[in-house]
Amino acid sequence: GEVVEVVVTSPVEWMQPFVDELLAERLIACAHQVRIDTTYRWEGAVQHEQEARAMLHTSQVALDTLLERIEGAHPYDVPLS
Repeated sequence: GEVVEVVVTSPVEWMQPFVDELLAERLIACAHQVRIDTTYRWEGAVQHEQEARAMLHTSQVALDTLLERIEGAHPYDVPLS
């Protein structure tokens, strides 16, 4: 089947356990993870954070379930942007 890539950014400490859960649940085939420096404006102030970014490889069949899982578990107000 067709491989679909979903990109997720999160706090560093949150990403690896979540990726492990997705692998155990067979919602993803693999995840490529990198650390990134993020700068953004939040509540009127400029913020600087280290985050994790994961490129999650899944199938078209599992995509909707994966997106629901991310939205339900992710600690950010806007997990998929």
